[in-house]
Amino acid sequence: MDEMNGEKIVKKMGKLIAFHPVRSGLKLFYEVIEPDGETRWGGERAFDAISWLHLAPKGSRLLVSGWESDDLDALPVGQPLDITEMYQLLKGNQ
Repeated sequence: MDEMNGEKIVKKMGKLIAFHPVRSGLKLFYEVIEPDGETRWGGERAFDAISWLHLAPKGSRLLVSGWESDDLDALPVGQPLDITEMYQLLKGNQ
């Protein structure tokens, strides 16, 4: 494997296959979950998610999930990811 422009690539039969596209067509949905498991907030804006997490009780979590969507339906892609620790490390609260 080589790395080029932040994308992991594989050389196969003279062609390059990108595993991580620069921009995904998935819709991202964020949720702030309180320690008791109740959803405090959910939406599509990362800024709002962080604002709600900041106001949430200690021990709350920030989850993000990817959704494929057309005009009528939305389907989840995989399991939600808990990104609370990443946020806390970026904020400086280990």
